[in-house]
Amino acid sequence: MEFGGQEIHESTLIHVQPTPFFRIAYRRADLAPSEQRTYRIAYWYWEFDHVPDDWGEINDEVDEIWTATEFVAKGLRARFDVPVKTLFPGVLLAPYEREARSAFGLPEGVFTFVFVFHMMSVMERKNPLGLIRAFRQAFQPDEPVRLVLKTSFGERHPEQFRVLEEAANQENIVLINEVYPSSRVLSLMDACDAYVSLHRSEGLGLTMAEAMLMGKPVIATNYSGNTDFMDASNSLLVDYELVSVGKGIPPYSEDSEWAEPSVDHAAQLMRKVYVDQEWSRALGATAKRASLNRFAPEVAGRRIARRLADIQLLRSKTMPR
Repeated sequence: MEFGGQEIHESTLIHVQPTPFFRIAYRRADLAPSEQRTYRIAYWYWEFDHVPDDWGEINDEVDEIWTATEFVAKGLRARFDVPVKTLFPGVLLAPYEREARSAFGLPEGVFTFVFVFHMMSVMERKNPLGLIRAFRQAFQPDEPVRLVLKTSFGERHPEQFRVLEEAANQENIVLINEVYPSSRVLSLMDACDAYVSLHRSEGLGLTMAEAMLMGKPVIATNYSGNTDFMDASNSLLVDYELVSVGKGIPPYSEDSEWAEPSVDHAAQLMRKVYVDQEWSRALGATAKRASLNRFAPEVAGRRIARRLADIQLLRSKTMPR
């Protein structure tokens, strides 16, 4: 997207990651900074409750930081001395068509769990192997239940994808490695009965929010950004232990910590959703009701408008007359 010209408003929202793009954001946007610096707001995502050391180098170049969840805000507040505000974004389901399971090669009349991720997002963090272990513990191969793992870019990570393929080599586990348009990803999620994520850490957890908007029961690790909108009233949260990453997995350092979700507890919750399907559908309906207003873009827009108005008022009181 090209904007051209020069900043004309009092505040500028820079929605790119601090490294390596923040310092070249204006050039990439074909936008010239105004002679008198505007109030610069950085909107950042991250997957841990602490941020890399080199982010601090940008401290003097921002006046305020926004982020989507309190989980991320915690690390940002520890690193920066500017205001850090949690402004949850709107989540809206893109238009999609409802499709029969057969369109995805899935059988009808079989209870189906789904998890969506892509290999570029660090497979260890997304933890599909833990999900496979939980599924195998919860169900026998001959039971009428399926687990669908929808991923993409497996060819860019051949060794990891080979491990994933070997782990998923079971008749009732379906591994899809294709790049779908967002509408088709949503169609796949809609065609399944329940969503499950045994992630080790998430900055937001967008697919979980989307599944809730669809009215699906959602099972997820009780840790990180998703806990801003998931609780015991609207979802099933999996116990975990905090563990060290243990080895450098770019861009994450070896001394970082993330969750190790309980395979036993996840298996129990998956079994519960499968055995009592009427109850699980009711839970999904509750999740949808709770999410429709919370995730509404209009609600997010009002939050942002209020904050911008506060900034304008603050600046009007501090600017020289």
